[in-house]
Amino acid sequence: MWQKLVVALSGAMVAWAAQPEADRTRHERQIDTALLFLPRGDTMRVAASGFHEPLASLLWVRAVITFGERYDTDASEEWREWLAGAVLAVNTLDPRWRTAYHYGGGLLRSVGAIDAASAVFERCSEAVPTDGWCPFSRGMNAYLYEKDRELAVKWMHMAAERPGAPGWWSAAAAGMVSESGAREGALAYIDAQLAEAATEAEIHYLERQKRRILHDQVVDQWAEACRQHYRDTGARLPAPEALLGLGFALPENPRGDAWVVGRDGVVRSERAEVERRGEAVGDERALVVAPR
Repeated sequence: MWQKLVVALSGAMVAWAAQPEADRTRHERQIDTALLFLPRGDTMRVAASGFHEPLASLLWVRAVITFGERYDTDASEEWREWLAGAVLAVNTLDPRWRTAYHYGGGLLRSVGAIDAASAVFERCSEAVPTDGWCPFSRGMNAYLYEKDRELAVKWMHMAAERPGAPGWWSAAAAGMVSESGAREGALAYIDAQLAEAATEAEIHYLERQKRRILHDQVVDQWAEACRQHYRDTGARLPAPEALLGLGFALPENPRGDAWVVGRDGVVRSERAEVERRGEAVGDERALVVAPR
């Protein structure tokens, strides 16, 4: 009898020890199946049978919850694709809902889905002709991520012509003719976004972008002098502190990491140098595989 009792107790202990792992596995599988179907606004609009706005609200809530669950925890592309589809579907179901455009585009941008965010801002610009924030945001996407200043100016001028547009939008569009003016406009735009950011993830993303721009502003002050030193001597500065000999101070790095002397002789953030070298490698690869 006691042998059966020992076996029963042993089995119970094994089951108890395995339960946390079983719960974790079940939770992961539930999350995986949550993204099984990719939302399509046109299909959902037909199926909604006139209840477009309630369905848009339900899908929006699910999109925000999914963003909160997966941001910084899920490195896969599947959930970003689902999030983009969900936000665009909400826009299709309720094309006059400005919140889903403003915050939806911001959520997509903060997860790196820049093309989808731009699509959201473009839809908003067409569907809500009195709104200026969306075309201005589209212009900032063109400047900050697509590196297309001409396209940025086009969208920002459109925004500045919308009813109630603040005066600094026109100034920002005009300032795009110079890199320094473009950065000033971008900083003002990011500060305005930070004032309305709804999640910690958005705040973190926007602050990171702001630090990048501030870093680039600082580096621009001495970049040409560093290159000229390289051309004149055939050697890079021995250390970032050598900027003092060129007549420049070495302030605290806005990006928070170490200053380094880049391969091109310019002193910049260590992370910025890694990014610059990565872009250079990408450009070289493009040249190799480009059709003649």
